[in-house]
Amino acid sequence: MTHPTSPAAESRSPAPLLREFHERFDLHRQDRPGHPSPQVAELRQRLIEEEVAELAEAVRLAADGAGLDRVAHELADVVYVAYGTALSYGIDLDAVLAEVHRSNLSKLGQDGRPVRRPDGKVLRGEQYEPPRVAAVLADRSATGERAAGTAEPASPASADYVVVRQAEAADTAGLAELRRAWAAEQGAHETEPGFANRFAGWWHAETSHRVTWVAQSDAALVGMVNLAIFDRMPTPGRQAVRWGYLANAFVLPEHRNRGIGHRLLDAVLAYADGEGLVRVVLNPSPRSVPLYLRAGFSSAHQLMVRRPPAEPTRPAGGQR
Repeated sequence: MTHPTSPAAESRSPAPLLREFHERFDLHRQDRPGHPSPQVAELRQRLIEEEVAELAEAVRLAADGAGLDRVAHELADVVYVAYGTALSYGIDLDAVLAEVHRSNLSKLGQDGRPVRRPDGKVLRGEQYEPPRVAAVLADRSATGERAAGTAEPASPASADYVVVRQAEAADTAGLAELRRAWAAEQGAHETEPGFANRFAGWWHAETSHRVTWVAQSDAALVGMVNLAIFDRMPTPGRQAVRWGYLANAFVLPEHRNRGIGHRLLDAVLAYADGEGLVRVVLNPSPRSVPLYLRAGFSSAHQLMVRRPPAEPTRPAGGQR
């Protein structure tokens, strides 16, 4: 059965083709840059890995004498899934590709000639100008906002309408409510009338060595995370170092899968890198492991844990 050529197929860019595909099969897409849900992000990563592996196999077979049709097919599939992934993140890949191309054309040495590696790869020379991808994404975001002015407003739960910032003293009541919501999700339904005051006392005592970030939608806090910072004991002849423990990451259920968790984590890691922390550690929930793996975390097996016995050990002779 043959299908008529769609108008999108007449474009020289793959972007309209992928938008047509995503619309026809009701796949995730967005018009402004932003993180998709963890499920969509994991799917896109798998698709890319699968297509690249299939391309590598096609290239290997072609080197052994097979035809080039499979190489051509797999190359197209890699481009197809790359543009589909860009659509899932709201990225205008045509614009990013043009900016990367502009940057690549500047890979020249001081004499204006290309600098090549022995295998032929063009390297960055003295005249190289890095691509300004962040500016391209910012322009894309602004374009989407202008277009949204004549369309139905996005959901307030969207990450585009959430501000991620460091917490302030005035946030303690909101943070306490987030902690209550977290406890309820864990099955703890006890009420404590004075909990807000107890939480505020703890939070203020921790501010000397713990930094907290919040996600705010309108006037309400919808997510939080904090980083406890530890100074390692000084060692003669060695520079003092610090490390961080990431804890209490939580986003209200109705605001999840909007990229808010990603943005909170990005804020923590940007701070950690800026402060020169030698490592960031955490104890993730099973649900959050994929998020941390994508952010560069890996499993660690060097720590040991001791938990108190069920019955406290008492000194001999009945002393208490």
